[in-house]
Amino acid sequence: MIGNKKIKILISAYAVKPNSGSETGVGWNYIKEISQMKKFEITVVTEIEFKKDIDHESAKLGLDINFIYISVGNLGRRLCWNQGNWFFYFFYQLWQYRVYKCVKKIHKLKPFDVIHHLNMIGFREPGYLWKLTNTRFIIGPLGGYGVANFKILALNYPRKVIVKEFIKSFINNLQIHHSSRFKNAIKKAHSVYAAYPEMKFAISKYCKPIILSENGADNGPINTYLDDINHPNNDRKYIIFIGKDVPRKNLNFLIKVFENPFFLEYDLVLLGRISRSFSNKRIKSLGFIDHKQVANYLINADLHWFPSLHDSNATSLVESLSYGVPTLAFNKWGTSCQESELLFKIDESEHDLYNKWANMSKKILELGITNHTRLEEASLYRNNNSWKTLAQKISKSYE
Repeated sequence: MIGNKKIKILISAYAVKPNSGSETGVGWNYIKEISQMKKFEITVVTEIEFKKDIDHESAKLGLDINFIYISVGNLGRRLCWNQGNWFFYFFYQLWQYRVYKCVKKIHKLKPFDVIHHLNMIGFREPGYLWKLTNTRFIIGPLGGYGVANFKILALNYPRKVIVKEFIKSFINNLQIHHSSRFKNAIKKAHSVYAAYPEMKFAISKYCKPIILSENGADNGPINTYLDDINHPNNDRKYIIFIGKDVPRKNLNFLIKVFENPFFLEYDLVLLGRISRSFSNKRIKSLGFIDHKQVANYLINADLHWFPSLHDSNATSLVESLSYGVPTLAFNKWGTSCQESELLFKIDESEHDLYNKWANMSKKILELGITNHTRLEEASLYRNNNSWKTLAQKISKSYE
């Protein structure tokens, strides 16, 4: 607080939706936790799509937040959730400019002490709020910068996928080093948050970024029961994968690993946007399911596979550790700065990765990790990585 006055905060967050994961969950959870710190007066600018959910949940929780809704338009909204459609950025940039014009008018009459560009998380569109004067500008956590392991991609995907990923990586490098608007934004910022070490390294010549995870765990103790009698897979043991069927999520790699005879007594449960079918009847693709059902599948899973080739701090990784699920992942990007006794990492530069992944999975499954241990590790992870903890860290920049 400044004297007895609350610090006036403006948060720009395109994607905000209560009780959800991914970008919209990041936006909502950061805002919810920050708003509960009584020293701040919060105004949030967001897209209008989830207004009904936001208003309902805010009233239910008694949150004192002033929401300003600005529409991106129906076409822009559809393109936004069509993963990988870069035409969205045209509409997103226009939306950011509308936000700037709106906030500029308000700021002139009732100045904000702090302006925070929170999400979308990607660095490609920093908006225009950094242009405003007489305020402290904060940006991040920033993600979206990543270069896939082309050796792994080449083993699992056709040439056209490799070419597309190469072009994306080339454009990523071009933008992060030559986008004048992005460089101006991070140079103007009083605080810059990077979601993982590679992002920090990429922008460290322009600013002094602080690493902060974009994704947090649910607050409080885990009251769920790891030996829930409502087993979602008819008591068959299973390994779980959560994500979209896009090359960077590396699902093809897992399908080949799952052919190893060791996994004959296991099912592979796939959750997320996966449109293809599988001849192997032990591979069960369930598509999108309710967020609470996802938690139930995680809690009862024997192992979580997270083979992503470049992700900042994926929701599925954070949620699996917060529910005490043993998880196997490549030791890079956001995974490299996650810590838990239940997180097992493999160097993606190793040879014979199919067998390495299968053998490590076998070792984990044969450890006989008890429900008690899983519960303890889940509680510890939640304490260290809760949304509340992350919000407290970022709020220090506000003061």
